[in-house]
Amino acid sequence: METPEKKPEQEPEQEREKIEVHSAWMFDCNGCGRENFIRGVRREAMQDMEGLVNLYVLYPREVACKFCTKKYETELSG
Repeated sequence: METPEKKPEQEPEQEREKIEVHSAWMFDCNGCGRENFIRGVRREAMQDMEGLVNLYVLYPREVACKFCTKKYETELSG
């Protein structure tokens, strides 16, 4: 039976720099096959009576591939 090795003492975790993430939509271009990301349109956050934050993210009606410039109308996948 093996005995577990003694783990070295861990250094205290350093505070990491924070960075903002953005809502995005993704689509695969039918023309060139490349993956595209489009930043979502975010409306103002609102707080309800319980203090919860509701975010509204809207998707674009049309997009264009940033690689081959082919244009598409959009629909949400189910």
